[in-house]
Amino acid sequence: MVHIKYSIIEKNRGIVKRPKFYGRIREKGREKLVPIGHNREDAERWLRTVTRTYEDILDLERMGKPVPGELSSRLVTVDTPAFAQKPTSKPVSAPGGVLEAWEKDMRLKAYRESTIGHYTRAAAILVGNRNIMALGPDDIKAMIGKSGLKPNTRRYYRNVLRSLLTFAGREDLAKKLPKIKYEQVDRPFWTSEQLDDIIHFVSTDDPARTLEYKDYFSVMASIGSRQGETYALRWKDILEDGCIRFRAETTKSRKERIVPIPFDLWASLEVRRGMPEGKVFPLVSPSQSRRYRVLRRALDKLGLEGGLHTFRHSVSMILYKKNRRSEERRVGKECR
Repeated sequence: MVHIKYSIIEKNRGIVKRPKFYGRIREKGREKLVPIGHNREDAERWLRTVTRTYEDILDLERMGKPVPGELSSRLVTVDTPAFAQKPTSKPVSAPGGVLEAWEKDMRLKAYRESTIGHYTRAAAILVGNRNIMALGPDDIKAMIGKSGLKPNTRRYYRNVLRSLLTFAGREDLAKKLPKIKYEQVDRPFWTSEQLDDIIHFVSTDDPARTLEYKDYFSVMASIGSRQGETYALRWKDILEDGCIRFRAETTKSRKERIVPIPFDLWASLEVRRGMPEGKVFPLVSPSQSRRYRVLRRALDKLGLEGGLHTFRHSVSMILYKKNRRSEERRVGKECR
């Protein structure tokens, strides 16, 4: 068997409030990082699990014994699909296998892998090894009413339980879940002029990469698209009529949509058009932390606070106000 070395690293320490942990896998001179989360205990648990699995397989091979398929399926290598690398805080198992069946059902319904990971982790923490079919109203109340939880966290747990209970056929409990109001978090917002300045000051160590990052942020700033779906754009999605098509498999809602973009932005993209299946932004990093660092560079020059999330919220607010003014003008004309 090839030699595999596992370790964990912590990225963006001192840059963001919650640094993220990654599992580092080295195999035959190749290396891959596995996103684990913000919890060190989860990272160390991941490291212990994969290291123990690897050692068990090596011992079986030394003794000339066959390796069980269940054991080899838990071995994470640089070629393992991303969805199999997402660890959970606790084993996703329970009497009757409800949690495991729920996870498979979400995957069949084309939920995003990150969403499946978040939901299964939260459900495993809340339910543990208890039988879902034997839960009562008091058990549900105790799960959501944990002390020290922020209202928005409690609301998230409530939504996870509702989805899980509905899948398990416990509509009686799902209907009794309390309604928890979302608390709006105060975030800084940038004006359209500040967004233009930010895009102007975006820079990297390479001119071609800088141009792509400017176009990447310009697309998001003009139509309010998300980071992932913008990064996933192919040249076949840049239509000749000045619109962008977001494919269903890359969007959060899993619905296709076609959005017009400003002519100057479309022309900037058209100048470097490539093959239909080629990526529009091949030089933009797939890592969110690297995209954040590029944006952070521009923010530091302008003395602004915020990040990628602030960028999207600011764009949403600007587009919302613009649409509202347009609607008010339309209604005003109809009244006259």
